Amino acid sequence: MTSDNLLESPLRIAQVTWKDCESMSGWHDLLTIEDYIQTPLSVMKSVGWLLHDGDDWLILAASVGDKNAGDLTKIPRAMILDIHILTAPDNDNQTGV
Repeated sequence: MTSDNLLESPLRIAQVTWKDCESMSGWHDLLTIEDYIQTPLSVMKSVGWLLHDGDDWLILAASVGDKNAGDLTKIPRAMILDIHILTAPDNDNQTGV
């Protein structure tokens, strides 16, 4: 699915499992940094309308209207562990309601 045909394509709802990135701002002693190194990344699950499924990233939207979408999340493909499609495309009823 590309943005060129976004308005014409039936949208799907997906659950994406992905590893989140982190940052640790400020000054820290070396022991704290050692603990930070050992702490695994958080594994997140996001659910939303799959607006874009590209080679480098995908985009989920929390809300979708006829001509707009809100609360977008762009997840880099390298961070994605799993994608589970929760709904199949439905040409007659795009919202699935």
